[in-house]
Amino acid sequence: QGGDLARRQTAVGVGVHAGYRFLLPVRFFVTPWIGVGRAFGAEDVTLDGATYAQPAVSIFPALHLGYRFR
Repeated sequence: QGGDLARRQTAVGVGVHAGYRFLLPVRFFVTPWIGVGRAFGAEDVTLDGATYAQPAVSIFPALHLGYRFR
């Protein structure tokens, strides 16, 4: 806190995600999905003289693997 390598920022993020669950044998499943989010209030951050850009829109792809107990 209070140094060149610490910053605090408050932002609000809103997003959606969409995907589909594919059932596999023996009660397993795989769910590929993608999320898209928008950050409001995020600004570029400068730490120790280096500036890091904060993207306004972020894309987050994911793949979930799972097992159904019921």
